Amino acid sequence: MYVKLNFTSFDLLVFLKTNNELLLGGVGTAILGYLFKQIFNSKKIQTQEKTQININIENSQVKDKSQNTSHLTSEVAGIVKRFNQILTLMNNKDGYDNFTIARFALILKLESVGELESIFQGNLEPSFNFISKFCNTFGIYENWLIEGKGTPFCNDCPLEYYPMGYLKEIDETKPDRIYFILCDSEIGEAFLLLKFSDWRYKVLRKTWHISSHVGAGGQSQIFGMYQLIKHFQENSRNYNCSGRILAKNDFIKLHSGKVFPSEIIKPYDYGNHWWDDFTDINHSYTTSKSNKDNYGEGFIYAQSVVQSYLRDTKA
Repeated sequence: MYVKLNFTSFDLLVFLKTNNELLLGGVGTAILGYLFKQIFNSKKIQTQEKTQININIENSQVKDKSQNTSHLTSEVAGIVKRFNQILTLMNNKDGYDNFTIARFALILKLESVGELESIFQGNLEPSFNFISKFCNTFGIYENWLIEGKGTPFCNDCPLEYYPMGYLKEIDETKPDRIYFILCDSEIGEAFLLLKFSDWRYKVLRKTWHISSHVGAGGQSQIFGMYQLIKHFQENSRNYNCSGRILAKNDFIKLHSGKVFPSEIIKPYDYGNHWWDDFTDINHSYTTSKSNKDNYGEGFIYAQSVVQSYLRDTKA
């Protein structure tokens, strides 16, 4: 049988002070050991509690920091994804002349391949100046790369109502080749594509109809296309021209900027000379029948529009 004593360390100290002979004896030594152990455990508990509080504070700060940068991280992740998408799109074509990160770095004249590789891997956040340089070099739509708006190879250049309206830009930028793109459809949509290098193209987004599906304004645009082509033909030393006739689906993808132009036009093909035949309105080296067989009745109608404009001009 025993009695449980309920007293604090302070009570023991008071008791020993009033009973000095116990302090010097074995009982006092045991009690002092007990007191020191209690004090040590108390401090240990306080230290553990303080450490746990500090850990909780640090975790809270890290959590807050993560919440503050989560939007930025998401934006950067999107840009990195689109960088890699460009690499895929530019290699989605025939031929052995593929693009790599190393080739990109060489074209951009970077000091090392690792710098660009870090961007493609998401380990280095690209600056806005670098993004602008990259887009200008490879003909990428900057709003698409930064925010995902639009399509990779579209642009926001002004639309010219008449084909001749683009002549100034063509003369200033001096493209290596000018492509006349015609849609293989009854409407006969057409637009111009400029090639500056194997890695940079530009779509002139305005379309015109080389067919009978036009009104008075459309007829004047047909005549404007004739004038532009004749200008290129008469100054052939300054312009390198070619033509393509595309199926509706390929025409839309190319015009909208969804694909790398080289995937559709295949630069090493001979192409089609519809644009050249179009200006032969008097059938000096073509016949009306051959043009009709090759390009349809709408093409013949467009040539008749040009003939009418030329007669009115002479009159």
